[in-house]
Amino acid sequence: MTKIDYSTYSINELMDVKDKIDPNSENYPALLRELESRKEEIDRAEEVSQKETFKLAEQRVKVIGCFQIAAAIVTPFLVFFTENISALTISIAFAVILLNIFAGYTALKGLQRFYWLSIINQSLQLVTFGLGSTFINYSGLGGIYLGITFADTTSLSLSANFTPGLLYQEFTSKIAEPFIAVDIMAVIFIAALVTVSNTTNKTIKKLTT
Repeated sequence: MTKIDYSTYSINELMDVKDKIDPNSENYPALLRELESRKEEIDRAEEVSQKETFKLAEQRVKVIGCFQIAAAIVTPFLVFFTENISALTISIAFAVILLNIFAGYTALKGLQRFYWLSIINQSLQLVTFGLGSTFINYSGLGGIYLGITFADTTSLSLSANFTPGLLYQEFTSKIAEPFIAVDIMAVIFIAALVTVSNTTNKTIKKLTT
């Protein structure tokens, strides 16, 4: 015997029940009937939710674009006005500047077919580490880092810093407190880029089928 009247449930409540209910429950058939009777309403709610998610992701992509353009502007001042700069450093800096210019422009303009440039740029910023005698960090303008330090005891840390460009250092001795850190901002930005790309692809697929 059915004990629950699902007609009084909101769409969000119905979807929550759908995810949690045991298929063997005596209320399961009633839930399926209610879902079927409100299919159009559920489809509209899902469409609105997808649009809101897409809009939020688009806003984040434009923020990514601003960050990358700003990095392209700031990096030359930090690199080319450094004393005793090597030809290798100049070459790497030039490549980083070009990557940020093109990635930033395509992100600001919403040119989704070129979002892979921003994804590559953000992926390069994901991990910062100081292991052995080597330290490597690449960021557009800076980042928020969740790290793990390997010293006498292993510890977690959360930090933020402003370190535009690529920093590579080889020390003559091992780093006293080796660490690996992940840039949380890079993770969020990559997720936004992928969300916009996937949502657009799904929309195009619906229109062509």
